[in-house]
Amino acid sequence: MSDYSTRGLVATTPRFMVVGDVALANFRLGAWVGEYDSKKLDWFSVVVHGDLAYKVRDWVGKGDEILVQGDLVIRQWENDATRSSGSTAELTARNIGHDISWEGTR
Repeated sequence: MSDYSTRGLVATTPRFMVVGDVALANFRLGAWVGEYDSKKLDWFSVVVHGDLAYKVRDWVGKGDEILVQGDLVIRQWENDATRSSGSTAELTARNIGHDISWEGTR
């Protein structure tokens, strides 16, 4: 795990659930990374636990421009049926906030 911060657009409607006594939320985030002409779009699966999950449920929606800080883990995966493999970037959030520096933010 490594400490990571990024800003991007919420690409999916956040899903919220309570499992036992733990609140969970998750969504996909698209973030542009790189410099000027070499920018590329990276995708993150953002996972949120506890009180912050309730705030995501109430305040974060698809299309919002947000900042996320948390622990980044890159998970490798394989699919034997399709003979494909890849990796997924999972960001377990500690802090989330709307990025009011982006044009068009509410």
